[in-house]
Amino acid sequence: MIRPQEDHLHDYRCYAGLVLSGKYKVGDAITILPANIPSTITRIERDLTAVDEVVAGDNVVIYLANDVDISRGDTFILANDEVQQNNKLTTWVCWLDHQHLQLGNPYLLQHRFKSVRVKIKAIQQR
Repeated sequence: MIRPQEDHLHDYRCYAGLVLSGKYKVGDAITILPANIPSTITRIERDLTAVDEVVAGDNVVIYLANDVDISRGDTFILANDEVQQNNKLTTWVCWLDHQHLQLGNPYLLQHRFKSVRVKIKAIQQR
C-alpha cells in the first residue's frame, strides 16, 4: 500500500504491485484474497501515468473504490474468476539444504511475500 504522510495527500491510498497474470481495467470488479474482500478498480497507473488497462508483467499502482485494509502478499483477482483455495498442493521442489528433506517434518514454504508452515507427505519422483 502507498500512503504518503503529507497533509495535502491525507486521503491518498493505493496499492502497488506486479500483475502476475491476466489483465485488469479501470472499472473491473475485483476480489482481494485471502480475505475475499470485494472492491472496484477506480484508477490504474503505470510508470506514473494513468492507464485504462494493464497486463501480466506490468508494475502498477491500483486505486480502489473503498478503503481496504490489506497487506503485502494479498492478491487481487477479477470478481468473476474462480480460484480454487486449498490447503494441499502438488509441486516440484528444488532442495538445497545440507540435511535431507524429512517426510512429516514441519517446514516453511515461501510463496512471494507470504510463508506458511507445511509438512511434506510424499515424494513421487527424484
